[in-house]
Amino acid sequence: QGSIERPGDVDFFQVNLTAGNHYKFQVAQSNYQLALMEIEEEEDEDEDYFFKDAVLTMTLYDSNGTELFFSDYPLVFFEHPYALTKYHYSPTDGVYYWKVAAQEGKKKSYRLKVELLIDDHGNTRESATSMVEGETVTGKINYPRDEDFFSIDLKAGSYTFIPRITEHLNAGIYVSVFDSDGDQLDWGWDEQYYFNDHHEPVHVVTDADGLFYAKMTGDVVPYSLEVAASP
Repeated sequence: QGSIERPGDVDFFQVNLTAGNHYKFQVAQSNYQLALMEIEEEEDEDEDYFFKDAVLTMTLYDSNGTELFFSDYPLVFFEHPYALTKYHYSPTDGVYYWKVAAQEGKKKSYRLKVELLIDDHGNTRESATSMVEGETVTGKINYPRDEDFFSIDLKAGSYTFIPRITEHLNAGIYVSVFDSDGDQLDWGWDEQYYFNDHHEPVHVVTDADGLFYAKMTGDVVPYSLEVAASP
């Protein structure tokens, strides 16, 4: 944690990252109630609650000083308390520099965290997690553009693939179903945006026994996937 003490003050942190890993960077005001009050004070009738500016900003640089990301946009609905959140894939080992500042020179105390993201399911058909008909598996989209693959042996017949978001609102999760050759058969979704639930499972008819694949994508949220025989 740290504090922006005066106008123009910035804080730098050194971070060692490893090649091939995904990381989540977060910065938030130490005082949650203060952050909430400041956002509420800035609201007006024509402005959406979910798209408020942050008081804090953060920037990541590589060892050469090249800017890799900048954020002044909090995920005010998903992250508590109103945290700036950015995801970063590190292509090389090395030292990186993380800068925290405050907009308009405001004095703010903050806390920060960098988290190594461990992928829970494989990102390819070759590394797919095996499941069986009638089973419900769980997982999480760990970072933007994460893809989770599952493989399943099915007999000839009719089946329903049912994706569900298991936490959070204002998000979407999607499932695509492929045959053993990698050809997409259909896709469906579970979307919960602004408290409206839109759900579309995938109905697949298999003409012969075989190995099939389901790919989960979407927002960074936990999910479940059920595969059930259809009547």
